[in-house]
Amino acid sequence: MLDNNILFEANDQIALITAITMTDVTTKKLKLYAGLAKDQEVRDFFVSRAEMIKKVNSSLRKELDRVGGR
Repeated sequence: MLDNNILFEANDQIALITAITMTDVTTKKLKLYAGLAKDQEVRDFFVSRAEMIKKVNSSLRKELDRVGGR
């Protein structure tokens, strides 16, 4: 039987990996939408959101490294 602490750590790592995957997909979608946008203001909006989510993704990856995900 696994120790509860190990189970909690594994659960945290799974949650971080899931969040990283979701932010990766969201960033790719936003870049796609920016490329398809005809209006410059709309394009800029999607690009800025993609950059913001990219920073969030970077923070999530650092947290995963910190908790021992790699």
